[in-house]
Amino acid sequence: MTGWMVTVAVVRDNGDIGHEMYAVAVDDPNQAVQSALEAANSDAAVINGEIDAASIKSIGLKVGEVLKVLDEKSDPLTSRTRRH
Repeated sequence: MTGWMVTVAVVRDNGDIGHEMYAVAVDDPNQAVQSALEAANSDAAVINGEIDAASIKSIGLKVGEVLKVLDEKSDPLTSRTRRH
């Protein structure tokens, strides 16, 4: 069993664009994208990389589950960026 890390673009209630990253415990990358899109209620996503079975087990995911890993509020690299 492998899974996928999927970043999803989301539109916030105030109209701002944000992002959320999901760990998705399914083998098929197309299904992983669809599951992340459904979880985020969004229209745009990209696969970031594959997750191995040990990593899936270490975060406690079961087959078919989706877990939000981070968003721009919890991501230390992008949460402080400013538009110039």
